Amino acid sequence: PQWGGDKVFNDPRLQIHYTDAFAFMENYKSDTFDVVIMDISDPIECGPGIVLYTQEFYRMVKNEKLSEGGVLVTQGEGGGGQQRKGRIREENLLC
Repeated sequence: PQWGGDKVFNDPRLQIHYTDAFAFMENYKSDTFDVVIMDISDPIECGPGIVLYTQEFYRMVKNEKLSEGGVLVTQGEGGGGQQRKGRIREENLLC
């Protein structure tokens, strides 16, 4: 990767999971995460990534999967009219 080269990529603390993020988080029972970085698909209704735009998913990650002081970072495309709704939901969740 361009963001740190072999030193970062070979660090034993780094874990990369290229899989169904919702199912992975739901089934993950080990330690909590200090940082979760997700590059998620577009919020297309009935698309594979739509569950990653739900309060259920973000609450699960926040309340069960992140360590105290942990950080969740996401990148996703806007969904036209859904873009504003998504922003409102995220703000409500963080309150």
